[in-house]
Amino acid sequence: MRAHHLLAATVIMLAIAALWWQQHAHADRSTAIARVPPALAEPTSRMLLAYNGVDDAMQPDLAIAAARAAARGGSPVAMRDLANALKRCAGLRAVDEETVVEKEERIGESFRRFATETGLRYDAVAQRSEVAGRIAGELDAKRACAGLPDAELATWQVWLERAAASGDLDAKRDYAAAVLHKLSDAQALFADIDEVAREKKRAFGFMQDVLTSGDCTASTQLHLLAPGPYDAYVAMLISAEWGAAVQPQIADPTLAAKNNAFMQRQVDLAAARVPAGLQASAQAAARLASSRCRPVRY
Repeated sequence: MRAHHLLAATVIMLAIAALWWQQHAHADRSTAIARVPPALAEPTSRMLLAYNGVDDAMQPDLAIAAARAAARGGSPVAMRDLANALKRCAGLRAVDEETVVEKEERIGESFRRFATETGLRYDAVAQRSEVAGRIAGELDAKRACAGLPDAELATWQVWLERAAASGDLDAKRDYAAAVLHKLSDAQALFADIDEVAREKKRAFGFMQDVLTSGDCTASTQLHLLAPGPYDAYVAMLISAEWGAAVQPQIADPTLAAKNNAFMQRQVDLAAARVPAGLQASAQAAARLASSRCRPVRY
């Protein structure tokens, strides 16, 4: 478990998501997506075999160019690569260079605190060098994205949803994370609440697929995306189960105890929203899902 930084963020997002969903639980109809990518061609074996993915270090404009044709041809991996590169460019386009620098410095400081609290080895000189390298890389990427059309950048989530619907588990995780981010952004949430409701339901289904694959880290997102108290309770029980399994990896016993107490409070809060007659079946469902979890190491 990623210590209390992740857990604190979970509390905030849970409160926002729960408040919104209570008010809009029946908002379930789809709305048109403003900018839809070109219709997918039938995937050809030549096109799918020709696409081997893009290098993580590749500039986003080059990654877009490398993935575009195969994505339109139906390759799930290419669709995911295209979506992530478009998303990266869209994010960089939306901020100035000073904001880019501040963000990377905050990430570096967060890692330093996490390493200190969990007993991980930490090399301050190496970390400063890494942060400086990341800043330079992000600024280079921002400049590389400058020539791409806004209309194409705006399609990143559509491509990501297509990749997830095609069975790509990483795309399913990325799509759920994008929807949760939107749920935490009041402006994005209320810009098109019907579409967000559709995306939330879609993301919950995707994360159920991830959970079924044996990745029980999906339970944290499932809890926040759950359409009702029963599903939220099942997800929280699974999250507590795999969380307890990784607690021994936390070097600081005080932090481990705080994490355990936090998770138990969340389980109790989730249980309080479920009728007593349904709690046993929820617990059985959680035990069954947890029995299929793959080991997690951090």
